[in-house]
Parts: sequence; C-alpha cells; structure tokens
Amino acid sequence: MRLLTAATVLMMLFAGVGMVRAYEGGGGMSLGARPSVRSLGAGETGLAETNDALAFTANAALLTWLPGPAIGAGHSDLVDGIPASAISVRAAIPLGPVVKVPGAGETGRRFGVGFSLDHGGVELSRGTDWGWNQLSLGAAYRITPYASAGLMGKYLFSNSDLEGSAVTAAGLDIGAAVEMSPAVRLALSVRNMLGFTRWEDGEDESPPLAADLGAALGLPYGTAGRVVYTFSQGAPGRLGAGIDAPVAGTGLGLRAGYVHHFGDYSRGVITAGAGYAYGGFQVDYAVNLDDDLALGTTHHFSLGYIFP
Repeated sequence: MRLLTAATVLMMLFAGVGMVRAYEGGGGMSLGARPSVRSLGAGETGLAETNDALAFTANAALLTWLPGPAIGAGHSDLVDGIPASAISVRAAIPLGPVVKVPGAGETGRRFGVGFSLDHGGVELSRGTDWGWNQLSLGAAYRITPYASAGLMGKYLFSNSDLEGSAVTAAGLDIGAAVEMSPAVRLALSVRNMLGFTRWEDGEDESPPLAADLGAALGLPYGTAGRVVYTFSQGAPGRLGAGIDAPVAGTGLGLRAGYVHHFGDYSRGVITAGAGYAYGGFQVDYAVNLDDDLALGTTHHFSLGYIFP
C-alpha cells in the first residue's frame, strides 16, 4: 500500500510542477493566506507539518491529520519601519471515523474542514491606506491511512484611498500529503489552479500559478526537520529549510530556519521562533531577519487551542 501511495503522490508532484512551468497566465495577486507563526519560525516550512494546527492554509490536505478541533489567531508585522500589519483567525475540524497510520502511532480523521480570515493594511503615505480581507475555506479527504488530499477556495477584496487600486480576486488550491515512513512525510500544494483578479478599473488578470513541494523529517530527540521549495509563475523560486526542536519535559519548542529567494535580487532570510504548549493551548512567536532593503526585521505572534 505504501509503494502504491508513494507512486501516486510522485506522479502528482511531477504533474503539479509541470503545470506551473508550462503555465502562460498573468501576474495577478498571489492570494496567499498568512503562514502559521510556528512555520514562520522554521523557514516558512509548514507544508507537510501535521503537528501545527494552524498550518492548513499552506496545504488543505493537513486538515485530516489534526488530533482534534482547533482554533487560533495571529498577528504579524509585514514591513519593518512602515505601518503595515496583518491579523488572522482560523478554525479547523477533523470529521468522520478515526484513521490510524500503521506503524507510525499517528491518528487522524477521514475528513477535515477549516476556514481562515485574514485582514491586513498598509499605510502608503500620510492619509493614504491600502487594506485587504481574505476568506479561505478548505476541505480534505483521507484517501488511505498514509495519504490525504484537499481543496482550498480563497476570496479576497481590498479597498484603498488610491483611485483604481481596489481589487477582488478568487483562487482554488489543491494539496496532498503522504506518510512515506514513520519518519518521512511528503507534501504538495498547487496554488491558483483556477481563479481571477479583477481591478476597480475593469482590468482582469489570472492569479499566478505556483507549486510548493515539501518534506517533513523525523530527527533524533523529537526534533523535526522540514524543507519546502516553491515554483512560481513569473517569479523566482524560493527554498526554505528549518528545524523544530522540543525542550524535553518543559512544553517549550525552539525553531530556526533559513529562506533563500532566488533571482536577480537574490537574498537570504534568517528565521527563529519559540513556542509553549500547555493543556491544549499553544503560544508561538517568530522573528524574520530579512534584508533592510526588502522587509527588514518582522515579528509574529499567535495563540491557538486544540480541543481534546
């Protein structure tokens, strides 16, 4: 069963990457929901992380791997030195019969649903603002004990004091996650397979198609290593890698990562974070040390709860 599942997922991986590389669409808004704060501390690598209850916006397939219903909220600075921030509210519910992964000691559910509401704003200049709201709705199905697939629908609308800059947009993502072994999990997300971007002046674009390929690796002492590579139509690739290490017996977790942006303006971003879990509650913090000419140093916080 594992070999059949692996072969199916590998075909999906190559098909998804091939679609992105061959796509000839436009360059509209990316329609990306905010990453979870836990993943931001580890190089923005939450694509295959089933222990992060708020990471499902990166890959809807993760919704079937949650141990229970989860809610959470987060706040992020977007650009250092500029009034620009975003907040998010998320909820996820695994449904249906319990599904156990043979030999891995993990459980999940046959179905999963979730929603995310993201709101952000940027003060462009004195008295001029640009803000947006994005609603994301996801659903997932556990195909086998080792693999799941999911869909994420997204709708965004913005407003601004600048004439002609208001926009509405929608997109559809598809994701997959597979347990290759108790220590290796692979994941794929193809973003904006369908969608539109419509500007206030009537101009229409297609959202840029993108594919994320990721892996989560079980390391000694409960540490998890993760890596994600992003292909994006009309934009350079991005590679993220990170680790998430628990401090034994304390409920604390420490994270570190690195994100490399390829292209003419190649740059690296160092990330770090920490979290504390107690009785279902999870508090997380992350800092991203970007180039001062890009986003600079930004800080991110979140609070979540997983129901028993």
